[in-house]
Amino acid sequence: MITIAAYDLRVHVSANDPDKCEEALVFSDILIAGLTPNLVPSARSIQFLLVESNPADSYLIVEGLKRAGLTGGVRVIEDSQQALDYLRNDGQPDLILLDLNLAPLTGLELLAEIRSSPRLESIPVIVISGSENANDIRKVYQLKANCYINKPASLDQFLSFLKTCYDFWATVVTLPPRDSN
Repeated sequence: MITIAAYDLRVHVSANDPDKCEEALVFSDILIAGLTPNLVPSARSIQFLLVESNPADSYLIVEGLKRAGLTGGVRVIEDSQQALDYLRNDGQPDLILLDLNLAPLTGLELLAEIRSSPRLESIPVIVISGSENANDIRKVYQLKANCYINKPASLDQFLSFLKTCYDFWATVVTLPPRDSN
Protein backbone atom coordinates (compact mmCIF):
# COMPACT_ATOMS: atom_id res chain seq x y z
CA MET A 1 0.00 0.00 0.00
CA ILE A 2 1.30 3.43 -0.95
CA THR A 3 0.31 6.50 0.98
CA ILE A 4 0.67 9.90 -0.59
CA ALA A 5 0.77 12.82 1.78
CA ALA A 6 -1.35 15.81 0.88
CA TYR A 7 -0.17 19.32 1.63
CA ASP A 8 -2.47 22.09 2.74
CA LEU A 9 -0.66 25.11 1.41
CA ARG A 10 -2.02 28.45 2.54
CA VAL A 11 -0.10 31.34 1.08
CA HIS A 12 -0.82 34.86 2.19
CA VAL A 13 0.90 37.36 -0.07
CA SER A 14 0.10 40.88 -0.96
CA ALA A 15 -1.23 41.48 -4.45
CA ASN A 16 1.16 44.43 -4.56
CA ASP A 17 4.23 42.14 -4.43
CA PRO A 18 4.33 40.01 -7.61
CA ASP A 19 7.75 38.55 -6.75
CA LYS A 20 6.34 36.99 -3.58
CA CYS A 21 3.39 35.60 -5.57
CA GLU A 22 5.76 34.00 -8.08
CA GLU A 23 7.92 32.50 -5.30
CA ALA A 24 4.82 31.10 -3.63
CA LEU A 25 3.63 29.54 -6.88
CA VAL A 26 7.00 27.91 -7.54
CA PHE A 27 7.12 26.63 -3.97
CA SER A 28 3.58 25.25 -4.24
CA ASP A 29 4.42 23.53 -7.55
CA ILE A 30 7.35 21.82 -5.85
CA LEU A 31 5.12 20.72 -2.98
CA ILE A 32 2.46 19.49 -5.36
CA ALA A 33 5.12 17.40 -7.08
CA GLY A 34 5.76 15.82 -3.67
CA LEU A 35 9.12 17.42 -3.06
CA THR A 36 10.39 20.06 -0.73
CA PRO A 37 12.84 22.59 -2.18
CA ASN A 38 15.84 21.21 -0.28
CA LEU A 39 15.15 17.65 -1.49
CA VAL A 40 15.22 18.38 -5.23
CA PRO A 41 18.09 16.20 -6.47
CA SER A 42 20.98 17.82 -8.27
CA ALA A 43 22.91 16.08 -11.00
CA ARG A 44 26.46 15.03 -10.30
CA SER A 45 29.22 14.98 -12.87
CA ILE A 46 29.26 11.66 -14.75
CA GLN A 47 31.87 10.41 -17.20
CA PHE A 48 30.27 8.40 -20.01
CA LEU A 49 31.89 6.04 -22.46
CA LEU A 50 29.80 5.78 -25.61
CA VAL A 51 30.69 2.82 -27.83
CA GLU A 52 28.75 3.46 -31.03
CA SER A 53 29.81 2.76 -34.63
CA ASN A 54 27.31 5.13 -36.25
CA PRO A 55 28.62 8.74 -36.17
CA ALA A 56 25.10 10.19 -36.60
CA ASP A 57 23.80 8.24 -33.58
CA SER A 58 26.90 9.24 -31.59
CA TYR A 59 26.28 12.89 -32.36
CA LEU A 60 22.60 12.65 -31.36
CA ILE A 61 23.44 10.86 -28.10
CA VAL A 62 26.13 13.36 -27.10
CA GLU A 63 23.93 16.36 -27.99
CA GLY A 64 20.96 14.78 -26.19
CA LEU A 65 23.02 14.25 -23.04
CA LYS A 66 24.22 17.86 -23.20
CA ARG A 67 20.62 19.08 -23.51
CA ALA A 68 19.70 16.84 -20.58
CA GLY A 69 22.23 18.70 -18.41
CA LEU A 70 25.42 16.66 -18.75
CA THR A 71 28.13 18.25 -16.63
CA GLY A 72 30.74 15.51 -17.05
CA GLY A 73 32.08 14.28 -20.33
CA VAL A 74 31.45 11.72 -23.03
CA ARG A 75 34.26 9.78 -24.65
CA VAL A 76 33.06 8.39 -27.98
CA ILE A 77 34.79 5.32 -29.41
CA GLU A 78 33.51 3.80 -32.65
CA ASP A 79 35.68 0.66 -32.70
CA SER A 80 34.92 -2.04 -30.11
CA GLN A 81 38.55 -3.23 -29.86
CA GLN A 82 39.71 0.34 -29.22
CA ALA A 83 37.03 0.65 -26.54
CA LEU A 84 38.24 -2.54 -24.88
CA ASP A 85 41.86 -1.35 -25.05
CA TYR A 86 40.83 1.99 -23.50
CA LEU A 87 38.99 0.22 -20.67
CA ARG A 88 41.84 -2.24 -20.03
CA ASN A 89 44.39 0.60 -19.97
CA ASP A 90 42.92 2.51 -17.05
CA GLY A 91 39.89 4.00 -18.76
CA GLN A 92 37.28 4.14 -16.04
CA PRO A 93 34.01 5.79 -16.99
CA ASP A 94 31.12 5.99 -14.55
CA LEU A 95 28.74 4.55 -17.14
CA ILE A 96 29.02 2.77 -20.49
CA LEU A 97 26.49 3.28 -23.29
CA LEU A 98 26.92 0.36 -25.67
CA ASP A 99 25.54 -0.42 -29.11
CA LEU A 100 25.37 -4.04 -30.29
CA ASN A 101 26.25 -3.40 -33.93
CA LEU A 102 30.01 -3.02 -33.54
CA ALA A 103 33.22 -4.34 -35.08
CA PRO A 104 35.61 -6.07 -34.80
CA LEU A 105 34.01 -7.36 -31.59
CA THR A 106 30.22 -7.32 -31.45
CA GLY A 107 28.58 -5.40 -28.65
CA LEU A 108 27.76 -8.73 -26.98
CA GLU A 109 31.40 -9.81 -27.13
CA LEU A 110 32.54 -6.47 -25.71
CA LEU A 111 29.98 -6.72 -22.92
CA ALA A 112 31.25 -10.24 -22.09
CA GLU A 113 34.82 -8.89 -21.89
CA ILE A 114 33.75 -6.04 -19.61
CA ARG A 115 31.87 -8.37 -17.27
CA SER A 116 34.77 -10.84 -17.11
CA SER A 117 37.18 -8.20 -15.80
CA PRO A 118 37.22 -7.71 -12.01
CA ARG A 119 38.23 -4.05 -12.50
CA LEU A 120 35.47 -3.29 -15.01
CA GLU A 121 32.61 -5.59 -14.00
CA SER A 122 30.91 -3.10 -11.67
CA ILE A 123 30.67 -0.30 -14.24
CA PRO A 124 27.01 0.04 -15.25
CA VAL A 125 26.41 -0.81 -18.90
CA ILE A 126 23.35 0.41 -20.76
CA VAL A 127 22.81 -1.26 -24.10
CA ILE A 128 21.18 1.06 -26.63
CA SER A 129 20.33 -0.74 -29.82
CA GLY A 130 17.96 -0.72 -32.74
CA SER A 131 17.64 -4.50 -32.52
CA GLU A 132 14.36 -5.94 -31.27
CA ASN A 133 15.69 -9.49 -31.55
CA ALA A 134 14.54 -11.43 -28.47
CA ASN A 135 17.73 -13.52 -28.47
CA ASP A 136 19.91 -10.38 -28.42
CA ILE A 137 17.89 -8.93 -25.55
CA ARG A 138 18.06 -12.18 -23.56
CA LYS A 139 21.82 -12.47 -24.14
CA VAL A 140 22.38 -8.85 -23.04
CA TYR A 141 20.73 -9.59 -19.69
CA GLN A 142 22.52 -12.94 -19.36
CA LEU A 143 25.76 -11.01 -19.71
CA LYS A 144 24.62 -8.77 -16.85
CA ALA A 145 23.96 -5.48 -18.64
CA ASN A 146 22.08 -3.05 -16.42
CA CYS A 147 19.41 -2.45 -19.03
CA TYR A 148 18.50 -2.78 -22.69
CA ILE A 149 16.89 0.11 -24.50
CA ASN A 150 15.60 0.12 -28.06
CA LYS A 151 16.66 3.26 -29.91
CA PRO A 152 13.50 5.34 -30.24
CA ALA A 153 12.32 6.02 -33.78
CA SER A 154 11.58 9.74 -33.54
CA LEU A 155 13.98 12.53 -32.56
CA ASP A 156 11.63 13.78 -29.82
CA GLN A 157 11.39 10.30 -28.30
CA PHE A 158 15.15 9.88 -28.57
CA LEU A 159 15.84 13.18 -26.77
CA SER A 160 13.21 12.37 -24.13
CA PHE A 161 14.79 8.95 -23.55
CA LEU A 162 18.24 10.54 -23.12
CA LYS A 163 16.87 13.10 -20.65
CA THR A 164 15.20 10.34 -18.61
CA CYS A 165 18.31 8.19 -18.74
CA TYR A 166 20.59 11.04 -17.70
CA ASP A 167 18.27 12.19 -14.92
CA PHE A 168 18.08 8.66 -13.53
CA TRP A 169 21.80 7.89 -13.61
CA ALA A 170 22.95 11.40 -12.55
CA THR A 171 20.47 12.09 -9.74
CA VAL A 172 18.86 8.88 -8.50
CA VAL A 173 21.41 6.08 -8.73
CA THR A 174 24.39 5.64 -6.44
CA LEU A 175 27.18 4.68 -8.81
CA PRO A 176 30.03 2.40 -7.78
CA PRO A 177 33.19 4.26 -6.75
CA ARG A 178 35.95 4.51 -9.33
CA ASP A 179 38.92 2.22 -8.87
CA SER A 180 41.65 4.19 -7.08
CA ASN A 181 44.47 2.16 -8.62
